[in-house]
Amino acid sequence: MLENRDLQPLRKIETRANTTRWNILLLLRKEIQLYSSEIAKRLNIQRKVISYHLKKLEELGLVQTRLKLIYKEGQEDRPRSVKYYYLTLKGLKLVQRISTPVQKNLSQHFLRNGYFNF
Repeated sequence: MLENRDLQPLRKIETRANTTRWNILLLLRKEIQLYSSEIAKRLNIQRKVISYHLKKLEELGLVQTRLKLIYKEGQEDRPRSVKYYYLTLKGLKLVQRISTPVQKNLSQHFLRNGYFNF
């Protein structure tokens, strides 16, 4: 059973944003690391919206970023930096804890009824 302290990180997300942020966390759990454009494409949400939610998840300590230099063929002298997002240990533990069947049903119930305030 989930205890109050287990739900504390979840209460920090705005009710309407729960689904988007939860989907981002689940996607990062599956894919390990992605950049914001790829997350936006896979979730079919505007990149500007995804960036906002990623910033909030980063503030909560659930995701982190790392910069990676990308070299395009013929433009090796002008590398482009790309910010990749990945789950922190705290984020991974949260996703694993809530992803169990019983807890997932419970979290969906909470999401529907607006209990979380991420």
